[in-house]
Amino acid sequence: MASQTGFSVERLQRFGSEAVRKERRRQEIGHAVTLSCEYLGVSSGEGCFEPAAAAQASHHVGFEWRATVTAYTHASKVTVRCDNLAARGIPFPAGWRVAVKHLDVEQIIDETAKRVASQSGTSSLRCQILGQPMAFELCDEHGTRGSIARINGYEHVLCARINREQWLAHRGGIDESGRREHDSLRDEDLVRVDLTTDGAQEQQPVKRVRLDKKTTLYIGQLREIIQALPQEYNALLGVATFRAAEMRAQAHGCEFDMAALQENYKRNPFEWAAVEGQSWSIHIFALWTWQARGCERRELARVRLDNLRAQGMPRPSIGDEDFKLWRGLEQVALSQATCSKAPCKYLGLKLQADRYEPDPAKWPRQLQHEYKSHTQVTFEWQYVNLNNLYLLTAPPVGRRLNRPGPDKASRV
Repeated sequence: MASQTGFSVERLQRFGSEAVRKERRRQEIGHAVTLSCEYLGVSSGEGCFEPAAAAQASHHVGFEWRATVTAYTHASKVTVRCDNLAARGIPFPAGWRVAVKHLDVEQIIDETAKRVASQSGTSSLRCQILGQPMAFELCDEHGTRGSIARINGYEHVLCARINREQWLAHRGGIDESGRREHDSLRDEDLVRVDLTTDGAQEQQPVKRVRLDKKTTLYIGQLREIIQALPQEYNALLGVATFRAAEMRAQAHGCEFDMAALQENYKRNPFEWAAVEGQSWSIHIFALWTWQARGCERRELARVRLDNLRAQGMPRPSIGDEDFKLWRGLEQVALSQATCSKAPCKYLGLKLQADRYEPDPAKWPRQLQHEYKSHTQVTFEWQYVNLNNLYLLTAPPVGRRLNRPGPDKASRV
């Protein structure tokens, strides 16, 4: 019986070096990425290898692929039969083909941020990559993230806790007739709910709930939507986490919880999951930050991976929104001289009995609404007989402030 052909450690290591050269050409991996393929030894089963054992043609041997670029280092072990090395080579790790092509995403984002900062004149502008949203599962435990609760007769999925029993929740793209909308998990449809006051109920083992004679919503519709759109659901929870962190920071006057936000995203490209191996299906997120009149502004940006390389990260809506809001409120007051024939003055947010703050950037967070556009502000009309002062409290932006005026007071 002929003896089996032996493979020396040096020869096996040369197979690893040749595999690196081939994959660099095949995957078009840049020089910024350090790629290696090291021989581990003869496989002894259960992921273990014996580096000192003599390898024969019928043996399975292991190699470790390792890729390193800036902050990322990822390794993957593969096993191959010795007599297949010459004809087939060492297989490239599954899932790496997408990752190695996009290891420079941070560099692309940094270049976009520098370009936008230069064009806008905002030197404090920064853009930090968050990555792909983590995969989340629906939960059956009541009052936890990913659970579905009945709120005012409608199913809602709890997306992110704001504090205690207050959540950001989503009803799903279901209209009042029970039909599913085309874009069913829009982050614009996130709503704030309070499980203690909004009529939240645990799921009941019934097939449907009838709200009125014309509306029929089936129990389980929202679950079916989420299961059919897992990527959109994961992205929705990532956006909800950001908004909940913003609300907590504004309500309590504390720092924005960046760590809690990052826990919901996978930053390492080697951990990004593609649908059927297509990189165009991957959406990644980044966080824009900049300073405006002493306040830090933040904006979450989302981009498809193939569009990132061609167009860069979407630009944030840079601008002093507080200043624009202030000037807009003053303009509303000035317009009252024409609308109501009574001069009007914008006072601002009421702080104390006789103190008002007109600048939205200086409004105390504990006094303002979760959105500044919903905060109640005060206007004063002159020449109105109401203890020599007429005050109107109204939201600064919205339909209810189209034409504020002294409707209940008589003019002098």
